[in-house]
Amino acid sequence: MCRSPSITRVAVLAAMCCAMSACTQKSTPTASTAPVVPTPNGALPGTTTWDFALLSGPDGPHGNPAIFTIPGQGSIIATVVESQSNPGFQVWSKGFLDAPLSDERGLGFCGNYGTGGTCGNASPTGSEEVGDMFPDSTGNVTLTPSLILNFTGLAAGSVVDSVTLGSLGFGEGYSMSWSADGVTYSVMASGARTTGTSDVVAFPVHAGANYLRFDQGTGIPGSDYVVETVHVTLPKP
Repeated sequence: MCRSPSITRVAVLAAMCCAMSACTQKSTPTASTAPVVPTPNGALPGTTTWDFALLSGPDGPHGNPAIFTIPGQGSIIATVVESQSNPGFQVWSKGFLDAPLSDERGLGFCGNYGTGGTCGNASPTGSEEVGDMFPDSTGNVTLTPSLILNFTGLAAGSVVDSVTLGSLGFGEGYSMSWSADGVTYSVMASGARTTGTSDVVAFPVHAGANYLRFDQGTGIPGSDYVVETVHVTLPKP
């Protein structure tokens, strides 16, 4: 499912770095909205959109864990968690060539349990999204992995303000939990989308959240979704 032409993750990050620094002299900044004044730790203050489809590069699997980095802003680690770890799951991204805020764009996961299919085609639904069910090691479709985002690698002082889900159709369920230590989680938002016309929905993030966990939600049959972006603010020193 990878698309051509191939664009390396390094090239994508270099382009984003340009957009946040030198290129801001010629056009409107696309990442940081604050004046370019480094904080004591070298990061740029303001609000940054972590666009996971863009950061991932071409659609496909990215290992487990997958580490996303923006120069000067730190890193976010995405991990797929499930009871059966071998042969395991990988973080999956899609929508690299689609416009920002398109509904089928963001992070999910893929697995290769059961029949031996390669990562990306083992889910019975073929969506590779949070909420999809996968075969276990016996071939029975019983596994519903979780996706965890770890924010402890962000620049010091960073605050995760909001998270945006995509591919969340009317009536589809979602479930998000937050944690300060990565061990104890509390539900942050859950339910089914019953309002609005857009399949892209933003949610505020609980204060003090260092980790977010995304799980299968309760909604119409086949409910699933992707994690499209998070917005992070680094206050001025």
